[in-house]
Amino acid sequence: MAGDDVEHAGWAIDTPASRLRRRRNPLLGLIALVLLVGGLAASVVGIVRLALEAGVDDARVVARGTVAPLDAPPAPPVTFAASAGERFTVWLHEGGPDNVRESIVAGTECAATRPDGTLARVRGSRQGTSVATDGHETIGTFATGAGTIAVACRHVPFGGWRNRGRLRDEHRFVVERGTPGDGLAGLWLLLPGMAAAGLGLVAVLRWRSGSLRSRQ
Repeated sequence: MAGDDVEHAGWAIDTPASRLRRRRNPLLGLIALVLLVGGLAASVVGIVRLALEAGVDDARVVARGTVAPLDAPPAPPVTFAASAGERFTVWLHEGGPDNVRESIVAGTECAATRPDGTLARVRGSRQGTSVATDGHETIGTFATGAGTIAVACRHVPFGGWRNRGRLRDEHRFVVERGTPGDGLAGLWLLLPGMAAAGLGLVAVLRWRSGSLRSRQ
């Protein structure tokens, strides 16, 4: 029911018969556009960088070797040259991010012999944070001094009898210069970009709703 003093809202606003006009703040619209477009662009670039950079980069791989199976003789170590203070990551080369691969990683131990003869032990079950890609998963990282480094890996007992059987298979590993975080720079664009795009969407909705004023 409506009378002369009742104003219809919704689609009727801004029609010639309506006494209401919707006012939108152009500055808010500009801010909303910048946040939304900029956030989406940053998110896309971040996703692309993660896809290209995360995980093992062949340009940073310094050595490739074989993990000695459980109860088998030691595998020959792989060697490479390092500079003082460098960090390296050992990755298990095994496809498919699943519980089986994680169990194999947990049953893998590597020893890096530094130039001064000291050992850096890396064990998959004791790393703080594991990083997995489609074809690799981290066993751990270590730091070293300048000189020739020798890395040897072997499978050690972990889990039940079924996993022990998998650990008696031969697997491959790679040593990469740097840490897994070196390939996650895209997150610095992806996460803020998603936040900016979300704020931009809220701002667009607020700008679109505007404020109602009576026409003079």
